[in-house]
Amino acid sequence: MTYPNFKLQLIKNIHINYDDELRIFLVSILREISYLKNVAEEVLIHLSMSMVAFNADKDSFLYNPNDMNSNKTPTHLTIIYEGKLQITTNIEKTDLAIDYIGRGCILNAHNFLSSRPLGVSVKCITAVTHYYLPYDIMKQLSSVYPELKAGLNIAPNAPGNPYPRVN
Repeated sequence: MTYPNFKLQLIKNIHINYDDELRIFLVSILREISYLKNVAEEVLIHLSMSMVAFNADKDSFLYNPNDMNSNKTPTHLTIIYEGKLQITTNIEKTDLAIDYIGRGCILNAHNFLSSRPLGVSVKCITAVTHYYLPYDIMKQLSSVYPELKAGLNIAPNAPGNPYPRVN
């Protein structure tokens, strides 16, 4: 059995029955995203297992469109696991806080699919742990799971695709 097939068998037969708190958390949050509502549990588990953990320090930015060294176009979907963040926008050269978010919030659920620039800053008010799923992984998994591809309608420039990828 080849490695990709073995990994899929593990996901199908072992991980689907394993009640890990983190897996349950990530799968429940992923299920809230419109294009993932109707995909199988197995697909959501595979997506959650493909997410990468990252810790951000207090007062650091997850996204900052004003930073010239920062990527202004999101390349991943982010789920907040722990911590508090402040979302701000810049109006007439003044930063204005428009929201505060924390555990269970989703960032870039649609922007990372469409390659649209982010127009807000996201700053960590406390230390933050988040999990992110890169676009490339989502695209790879959509070729493995036809139902994910159907949910995403990820084919570039497909008729009716609400999220055409720019690059």
